Amino acid sequence: MMNENRTPSDLNDHFIKEPYTLNPIDIQVVDNDIETGSNKIVNDKEYILKGILKKPNNEEDQAHTNLMIIKIFGIIALFLILTPIIVCDLYFGFSDHTCINEMPNGLNYTLKLYLLVSGFMELIWLLVGIYTICLLSITNDDITKFVYVNQFIKFGLIFNLIWNILGAVTFWGSIYKGGHCDSETSTYIYVSLIIKLIGNLITLQQNSNKKE
Repeated sequence: MMNENRTPSDLNDHFIKEPYTLNPIDIQVVDNDIETGSNKIVNDKEYILKGILKKPNNEEDQAHTNLMIIKIFGIIALFLILTPIIVCDLYFGFSDHTCINEMPNGLNYTLKLYLLVSGFMELIWLLVGIYTICLLSITNDDITKFVYVNQFIKFGLIFNLIWNILGAVTFWGSIYKGGHCDSETSTYIYVSLIIKLIGNLITLQQNSNKKE
């Protein structure tokens, strides 16, 4: 068997000596335009450049964050202000103290009824306040809901003022003067009536200033 000796020069002769070039592949991005139904070919350099130049809207994100913080603190403030009055009104309203069941002369009305209606009305105020705070947005697009809420607030303020005046007349005009209530019940109703009446007057004043 014969061995064929080959030299490096012989091996080179078997290669195809043709010049070759590397063609760069352009990366293209297809931008689908949904509205027009057409496709746009965007050069990769232009696409990357637009992505770099486009900055996130940090101001809008910050505004949303600030609004969320305001909502949380607003709801917490409502709970801190209204919850004690709601609990105490319902507690004394459902109690069996003799004085709150007494009916003053000339009035078909008792402090028990006043306290229960007042407690549930304040609970409704709490829910309406939370709902109003949740409606707040940066654009405030949903104006219709604010109109309905504002009308309810106007009606509620007038009703609360009349109801508290009626409670004050009943308590100070008959129950408190006669000393029929124990010190705990008497002290709470006395103080709560003052707070409610002052709160009603301040809120009505602020509401009238907004109209002007």
